Amino acid sequence: MQEGSQTPDQQPQAPPQEVGPLQTPQPPQSIKNDAPTGASPAASQPPTEPEKPKSNKILLFGIALLLVAIIGTAAYLFYQNQNKQTPQPTSYEECVNAQDSVIQESYPATCVTKDGERFIQPLSEEEQQNLKPPTPTPTEQPSDELTYEQDLMLDWKTYSTSTYLFKYPSDIELKEHGASTVALSKWGPTQKADTEFYDGISLIFNPREIPNTTLEDHIQEQVDGIIMLGLGEIMSGPDPITINNYSGLTYTTKGLGINKTIVVQADNGTTMEITDSTVDPGNLGFVDTVNQILSTFEFLE
Repeated sequence: MQEGSQTPDQQPQAPPQEVGPLQTPQPPQSIKNDAPTGASPAASQPPTEPEKPKSNKILLFGIALLLVAIIGTAAYLFYQNQNKQTPQPTSYEECVNAQDSVIQESYPATCVTKDGERFIQPLSEEEQQNLKPPTPTPTEQPSDELTYEQDLMLDWKTYSTSTYLFKYPSDIELKEHGASTVALSKWGPTQKADTEFYDGISLIFNPREIPNTTLEDHIQEQVDGIIMLGLGEIMSGPDPITINNYSGLTYTTKGLGINKTIVVQADNGTTMEITDSTVDPGNLGFVDTVNQILSTFEFLE
């Protein structure tokens, strides 16, 4: 062995160091390596993140349920509060002023609330009276006497031509004169032959034509002619008259008896002259019978 060489047992000694407080020696820290034995450090995988605790998910779910409960409670309390602040309508006026109410077009008007309750518009007494149908006018009931007379007329005879008709009792005599003139007569108990007529029924129907003149002018010409020729005295008229809804004129003369002349006219101009010379000194109802006969007169148009 050469000089200066050192044996393994002989190590160079370090220079002496200052001795401080005594320290407890720490064991060497080992480095944890999850890589399998024999694997190189480059081939080892990166460490994975630690899983989150399950308690965090439970907490979030609980918070969500709590929020839903709070929102539901708030909505319920709001709805209850709205119902308290908006009372249900109890009259038509309150319904009209209520929100979401509907006014139906009718008379009287109808208000419908959002809940379907209906209120009818109140009306005054005058408005209610206007809604009622008019009271029908009672039909005048004929008296027993009129009914009896109508029953008698059921057995009357009917006379008709191409232009007019009327009814008459069967105990009255009817005679035709010419083409269209008809005379009805019935003697009273005091009437004598070959004298003026003073007791009984005498009624003559005589169709007339009055072209190019009015009914008024025609009647006035007749009256003037009677006066001019001295055929009689004008006792009354001419005056308006209506026979079974036909309008006309009438006048009365006194000559050989008292004669009442009636002239009526249809809408088409057909004219009928009726001469009534009836006299009833015994009050046997002759005048009433004549009026009944005239009430059955009709133009045939």
